[in-house]
Amino acid sequence: MNFALLRHLPTSVLFSFLYRIVQTAMGFLTIPVIVAFLDANQQGYYYTFLGLSALQSFLELGFGIVIMIFSAHEWRDLSLTREGIVGPAEPLSRLSSLGKIIFRYFSISAGIFFAFAITVGYFTLASKSGPFPVEKFVQFALYLSLTAAVFWVNPVLNIIEGCNQVSETARFRTCQLIVAYGAMWVALASGAGLWSLAVLAGCQFVAVLIYLTTFKRQFLRLFRMPKGEAEISWLNDVFPMQWRIGVQGLFSYFSFPFYTTLAFWALGSVAAGQLGLTLQIASGIQSLGLVAISARGAEFALLAASGKRDELARKCKAATGLGLTVVMLGFAAFVAATWFVKAYFPHIGQRTLGLDATILLAFGVLATVPVQGIALYLRANKVELLTPIGVSSGILYGVLGAGGIFLWGQIGLVASYALVTALFTLPLTLLIAVRQNEKYARDAA
Repeated sequence: MNFALLRHLPTSVLFSFLYRIVQTAMGFLTIPVIVAFLDANQQGYYYTFLGLSALQSFLELGFGIVIMIFSAHEWRDLSLTREGIVGPAEPLSRLSSLGKIIFRYFSISAGIFFAFAITVGYFTLASKSGPFPVEKFVQFALYLSLTAAVFWVNPVLNIIEGCNQVSETARFRTCQLIVAYGAMWVALASGAGLWSLAVLAGCQFVAVLIYLTTFKRQFLRLFRMPKGEAEISWLNDVFPMQWRIGVQGLFSYFSFPFYTTLAFWALGSVAAGQLGLTLQIASGIQSLGLVAISARGAEFALLAASGKRDELARKCKAATGLGLTVVMLGFAAFVAATWFVKAYFPHIGQRTLGLDATILLAFGVLATVPVQGIALYLRANKVELLTPIGVSSGILYGVLGAGGIFLWGQIGLVASYALVTALFTLPLTLLIAVRQNEKYARDAA
């Protein structure tokens, strides 16, 4: 990969890289704060709470990427001025109808998510021997309520991203991260313990409200526009794509988000903390690599809408190559740091997984990058063919992961993830991509 090409990347990608770099840095910087101000048992509860909050994927159902893609297709004929969004009445009406759909959907889904996750959290905490940890349950309930509020408002940002505002949204998300994590660190250092997670989610929610009401009021007007003749139908237009992506997102819960809860059930809070901390770093590296792909979603959707399929394929390949490079370099540094800390600071090193498990995890995460590149290429064309693979992979992650951790502990869990991703998910995704390109070639002829 020629890194001189970075100079020619769109600003949307560069700002999204900055966001992911800051996100990864926040995760890394949080680790010593957690080690310093939470004991090993509290660390386990911290990451278990995070894993339980990921149950929102059962309600989000892939709507985020769908919102962005449909917004981008409507935005092709629209533009943003100081007075508001201007352009032909038909795409403006359709974009407004999309906004109203997501407002209704997420208003209901946020409430269902809270009720669902609080129930699962209760039984998870009650599964351990000894008296029920009432204080920890209250801490979790407060954090979860604020997480549900963030879940409710975040889809508006997906609309804004699809309307060719990726750079602006990435800048906001960067500032939001810095403020929210900074507040959480102060809370941890002040002895707030697990209450600090509520501080994190609360700051995120307030930041989104301020951003939307102060800087993006033009987009909020979409929700108040009168009903027009042209509309996007959730059932006929959105749902056929959403359910396919959503089912994949639902079953993807049974990988990283589920693993920490699984470790809590099988091995206890200390083991859950070790796994959760390692997965946090791995997820940061993965996110940093995938931003080379995901940040160009709106751009790729616009190319597809304009019929520029060859240019779309070329740019998708380049973005995937950049993502692979970033992930490889990130894990090389992570593995080296893990060896160094375990060799020279063993009291800190015992808070993470072993070196062998970290290397296995790296191979699994690396295999996800081309999968995501192919997925975005297909979705930019409003085509979703990876649902069977996503569902099958999720089932295998959950079943083999559970078997692996109960038989061989943490190494068995991580090995199952790497094997499923590298030997099942990636090969089948590549096969589908080849067949779809053959179909496009036949249609062009």
